[in-house]
Amino acid sequence: MPRGLLVVLGALSAFGPLSIDLYLPALPALAADLASTGPVAQLTMTACMVGLAVGQLLLGPVSDRYGRRAPLLIGVAAFAATSFACALATDIGVLIVLRLAQGLAGGAGLVIARAVVRDLCDTAAAARVFSLLMLVTGVAPVLAPVVGAQILRLTRWQGTFVALGIVGCALLAAAVWGVRESLPPERRSRAGLAASGRLILTVLRDPVFRTYTAVLALGS
Repeated sequence: MPRGLLVVLGALSAFGPLSIDLYLPALPALAADLASTGPVAQLTMTACMVGLAVGQLLLGPVSDRYGRRAPLLIGVAAFAATSFACALATDIGVLIVLRLAQGLAGGAGLVIARAVVRDLCDTAAAARVFSLLMLVTGVAPVLAPVVGAQILRLTRWQGTFVALGIVGCALLAAAVWGVRESLPPERRSRAGLAASGRLILTVLRDPVFRTYTAVLALGS
């Protein structure tokens, strides 16, 4: 896999941690500025996490059917737009809705980056690339709050969302330049979301999957 493409896919994989953790130091100021409480302000984080999860479930099948490039570019552009919109929010309820939309859009980067790897790499090479992407995903939550705290030294809580919007614009430009269509039409799935939902239910019924999921949930 070309090194430039690997860098772009790694950056797209950092969408989740950046979206959730970059503005974490700004939560107290955000709650005070929007005349809200700490628990309600934390719902903005919950909304983003829910959006990221649902976005992956929805956009994965969409990219299987319509190709990787178009859903990726639309998702990254929507992420940038909703990030800037979050910076303009003056009501906590509106911000929660925008954060949900931001998470849904950010799910495109997470799921399609991995799909591109699977399209282009065989099993052994894909395992190596996935390990690098997981490294990025693991380091980003550690660095994001530190970067967010430094941003707050220069600006208010809105600046963290402006920073996310700028990151989204940069990644959109990088994706336009560096990510080509990796799923040719003859390999695309004609199954819709309903078929994907049935597959998800099949996985959820697997007792081994449920056991590992429960262990991970208890461990976290």
